[in-house]
Amino acid sequence: MKSIYRSQLDAALHPLFEKIPDGGRVLDVGGGQNNPYKNWVKAKTYHVLDVDPATKPHIVGDAHAIDAKKGTYDVVIATEVLEHCHSPHEAVGEIHRVLAPNGVLVGSVPFAYPYHGNGAMKDYYRFSVDGLQFLLRDFSSVEIIPFGRMSTYVLTILGNKLKYFKILNPLLERVPATKTYAGCVFLARK
Repeated sequence: MKSIYRSQLDAALHPLFEKIPDGGRVLDVGGGQNNPYKNWVKAKTYHVLDVDPATKPHIVGDAHAIDAKKGTYDVVIATEVLEHCHSPHEAVGEIHRVLAPNGVLVGSVPFAYPYHGNGAMKDYYRFSVDGLQFLLRDFSSVEIIPFGRMSTYVLTILGNKLKYFKILNPLLERVPATKTYAGCVFLARK
């Protein structure tokens, strides 16, 4: 069973993925071995970039210096990645660079979420709507949607300790976000 945070994140992301045109070249930044969104997008090519070679990505590296030519990808997916970038403005700049004209970035970031760094993967930042608007300012259009509530944060912490709290997930997925939100999903067009 998914965590409350993951359930609400997926529910918020799904409508954004429906806006992606079919058949393009996709780069999943930080997709790891699972590639949870590979089945959500119809792609001609689907590449994964990850810092961990053990996940067997197509490109071993990080978002600060993507090994791809300018305009290579029609879609870049960066979910729950930017908080792990020591310089998120550089990572977003690289994503913008590798996107083709009219390319789309679909992403998400936590706002109220526990620390989740480990080993080489650090946990540097949390992003508000204002912070995302500034970070994504070079894109021609940006749609940012907050999801979850402070209760999502509390239940995420409790759910990690007390697994039976996950039975509340389906009910809480339907609660609209307020100014106190758990995270944001976004779609940015180059």
